Amino acid sequence: MGGIGKTVLARRIYNNEWVESHFQFRVWVSVGGYLDIATVAETIVIDHKTLTSENRLEPREVLGEKTFLIVLDVWDEDGIRLEKLKAWLNVGHLGTCVLVTTRFYSCGSFDGHPAKNLTCLSDEESWALFKYWAFKSREQENAEFEKIGFNIVAKCKGLSLAVKTIGGLLRSKSVQEWFSVMRDGLWKLPKFKSRVLPVLKLTYDRLPSYLKQCFVHYLIFPKAYWINKEKLVRCGLLRVLLD
Repeated sequence: MGGIGKTVLARRIYNNEWVESHFQFRVWVSVGGYLDIATVAETIVIDHKTLTSENRLEPREVLGEKTFLIVLDVWDEDGIRLEKLKAWLNVGHLGTCVLVTTRFYSCGSFDGHPAKNLTCLSDEESWALFKYWAFKSREQENAEFEKIGFNIVAKCKGLSLAVKTIGGLLRSKSVQEWFSVMRDGLWKLPKFKSRVLPVLKLTYDRLPSYLKQCFVHYLIFPKAYWINKEKLVRCGLLRVLLD
């Protein structure tokens, strides 16, 4: 399920100090859409800072001498392509690790290890996370906000991304705006299979018009693309000049 926290959990593992010191080489690979082994291989080698115009080593040559951790953040549901990638990554010293995050159970079992299914947050955990984001800048909570907040959190169905996003949206908003979000018809639309999409749409709808325009700039980048901050700013400035 999208928004349950798979990528966030993997990030916490990836950035853990002990994990960082244990592996000689770590790389994070986001695989948006089609899982192309050549692209993944190139990402791994470039991230290792070994690939140059004069020195084009094969990824196997790079990984074969390392204790490595590779995180594959996969959006492709084709388990066969993932199996081929698994065979390609079957190198490295004892203690190497490949961690796969995916929405698809068919891709979850990797190299004989069963998939670990994450569960949604409990009601108590959801409320604690919501309070952290929604009441962050308030001097104190009050019963009116809490009553509406409980109803909003219940609509998020325990999805951490939805809870966090809606909490951040409502921070410093009035009680009328909280009530408006709670009663919004987006929550009832059947086309949304996940609770995350209505929350993201609600957040976008309530942005000022000048901020909505910023999202147009993201359309020039492909899915799962690592965006360079300076490049994004330059694209924004170019669009202003063209307008």
